[in-house]
Amino acid sequence: MGRLWVRLVAIAGMALGASVQAQTLADLQQAYVDQGLGLFLHYSMGTYTGEEWASPNRPVDTFAPTALDPEQWAAAAKSAGMTYGVLTTKHHDGFALWDTAQSGYDVSATTWFSQQPPGQGDIVRRFADAFRASGLKVGFYYSIWDRSNGIDGHTLTSRQATDYVKAELTDLLSHYGPIHVIWTDGWGWKNWHAYVIYQEVYDHIKALSPTTLLVENNHTAVNTDIRTYEQTPLPPAGNTFPAELCATIRADGMWFWSAGADRTKSVDMLVGQRDVANARRAAYLLDVTPDARGLIPDSQLAVLAEIGAAVRYRNLALDRPAVQSSTWTSASVTLTADQAVDGALDAATMAHTGVGDLAPWWRVDLQRQSRIDRVVIYNRAGFAGRLRDLTIEVLNASTQAVYTSGLLNPGNVLGGGADSYRGDEPATLRLQLPEGIRGQYVRISRAAEGADAEDQYVLTLPEVRVLALESGLKVTALRHDPATGAAELTLQGEADTAYRLMHSATPDFAAARRVTGLWQANPGGDPGDISPEGDAVVTDVNGVAAVRLELGLAGVLFIRAERVP
Repeated sequence: MGRLWVRLVAIAGMALGASVQAQTLADLQQAYVDQGLGLFLHYSMGTYTGEEWASPNRPVDTFAPTALDPEQWAAAAKSAGMTYGVLTTKHHDGFALWDTAQSGYDVSATTWFSQQPPGQGDIVRRFADAFRASGLKVGFYYSIWDRSNGIDGHTLTSRQATDYVKAELTDLLSHYGPIHVIWTDGWGWKNWHAYVIYQEVYDHIKALSPTTLLVENNHTAVNTDIRTYEQTPLPPAGNTFPAELCATIRADGMWFWSAGADRTKSVDMLVGQRDVANARRAAYLLDVTPDARGLIPDSQLAVLAEIGAAVRYRNLALDRPAVQSSTWTSASVTLTADQAVDGALDAATMAHTGVGDLAPWWRVDLQRQSRIDRVVIYNRAGFAGRLRDLTIEVLNASTQAVYTSGLLNPGNVLGGGADSYRGDEPATLRLQLPEGIRGQYVRISRAAEGADAEDQYVLTLPEVRVLALESGLKVTALRHDPATGAAELTLQGEADTAYRLMHSATPDFAAARRVTGLWQANPGGDPGDISPEGDAVVTDVNGVAAVRLELGLAGVLFIRAERVP
């Protein structure tokens, strides 16, 4: 397919006027959410003791990597399409992965550290250097709860505990380059915001590094820059507070490595959670577990690589309105059409037509004419017969069919027969559509022919994804003169797609806003300037790519590129 090249020329403070300004907290929060997908690394003393919360004051030489390789961690993150990483610099037991002057219980006290070349024993530095060299942002997990050094049972006074934490955060924010997030734990949920004084610590972080965000793992929107969701529940539809969903790659939900626990969650499950998080104003932070060698295990590396391929697709159906020919209901449960597009890959929520419906169907409205590449239908565990004899149609805005599949069963479509959202139940039905199919609605119906007596006529859909390959504009070149603020940005996109480019200093995706400078890039393929076309009100961020452009002395310019249906 051909490519479209456009060039946007901006003079900071002149052509763009007030759109260039210093970063605000709202800017930083939105940029954090826009990261999309990150790597959480739980690696510390618990890796070697087999404990999720390692016991305090373990013999330091229990910690003994044999092949530590943060470059492998960074490469794994890149393979998954991730943009940032967060390392457990200190977990609840208090063992620190850097040489902290506040405690003797850290990596520098180990025999392993003494055997390393100069500078190679500081695991925090090696992590930060490896991720930054790979173009990934760097974040630190830091447990306020410290069970080896007095912040447990209030052995230290409030003043001592607060000063202790501030001193260690000074280390982390002063010696390792720009840190975009401090991810704290064992604080709010321990009811210790008054003991280790929250506002004093927060102000200390901002004084040391104004652009560093605090993610306080208290599962609320209070006393934090970014709200955390952990495993479940997922962020709710309509969420407006900048958030992050963290989850484990391990199927058992554990955060640290332990011998023999190699089973991972399915790629479908993980990518589905990422989709839900990103659609609901949350980044997705996926935890992996470096093993006793100091390496991410092969089973997890394989999943990360598969995620990298899968996240190239965007789920157009998530949280979109859906209807069905009839609805199954009982005294306690009603299974409505929208439950098939709520992002929950389990049997607790599903679309289900009523018993006796002789021609059951279900339909989702994508709310815009869209390119569609793939339709995926997940099965209900124990009801394999209901994922049979299906027909999938793509309809245009007038609900006329532009594509109709043949009769589908799990064995005769892409990826059929072997995989499932649960990882242990057959089967997922995946239909690859011919190239160039565009529509606004996807309709699924079930034929009675071939269905057994129990399942005859019933249409059960635990989850449906309508997938499109991402094809938004990408930054391919940037030239900037920091003295004048002049910037030239080159973007690349599909030649058969039109785009609107918008700039703003403070993108607020939670509400409608006016943006100045709407450009329409016409399909063509030849390089050339693009000219102003007018203003616009933007209310919907689905399908919108955001580019954050640093303009040095002139401030920050935000460019947004929206595909025009």
